[in-house]
Amino acid sequence: MQRVKILAAAMVAILLITSGSALAADKVRKNYDQPAQLTATVQATNCSAVPGPQISLSGQITLAGLKTDVIFSNPGGSQNPIEPVVVEQVVVPQGQPVGIPGQSIVGSLGDNPFMWLQLTDHNGRALTSEIFLGRCDQAQFSPSATFVIPAEIIADVTATGCDSATPALALDGAAELSGINGRVIFRNASFPHPRGGVEQSTSELVMLPPGFAFELPQQAVLGGAGTNPLISLQLREGGGEEIGNQIRLGRCAALAN
Repeated sequence: MQRVKILAAAMVAILLITSGSALAADKVRKNYDQPAQLTATVQATNCSAVPGPQISLSGQITLAGLKTDVIFSNPGGSQNPIEPVVVEQVVVPQGQPVGIPGQSIVGSLGDNPFMWLQLTDHNGRALTSEIFLGRCDQAQFSPSATFVIPAEIIADVTATGCDSATPALALDGAAELSGINGRVIFRNASFPHPRGGVEQSTSELVMLPPGFAFELPQQAVLGGAGTNPLISLQLREGGGEEIGNQIRLGRCAALAN
């Protein structure tokens, strides 16, 4: 019997972790994808130098935005059901720009190579395909790309006034973005040779450091839908598109610790 209890507890823990939703009545942790767009300027000099050309990069990443809907509801069990009350909070404004720090690298492949740019996460996983820039001596390039940034929202949840007509919910936490790197690829040919033998080297740039975060609004959200309502969260992109399913937190009184 003890082993059955342990196995059951382990299965519950796994389900909570893999669901990416509420870990406990007063804690929210959810992974999501943050749509974004890159606009950059790449400058190349010393294209035939040894050990290789000097590359400078600057630009910005524009975020599609993030909203949280706090939903207060009291479904069923009433002849006069109360409509859910939805309160929207903006976490990341739509079109929020994040500057890429200007930086330079020296490539390790000389003789005027061809160049590509690819975005990766901080673990090296590709977030875009290789973006062809051109040959080094073309000097300046303006790459752009639409992609998604792996992100996570983490918050402590506290409810008050659960027996009143306007209970309140406070979220203390942040939406944290994964790190973004730029991989500059140098090759001595623009297309793979059928017999192989294409020389290649890569250099990495940090565009967005890991842990870049936006704090959740600190003002408590006032709701309705009767006393001790059920409370849920719904993540949305800046344009209103839903991100995943609702995160069900439970009754207001269970969150008033």
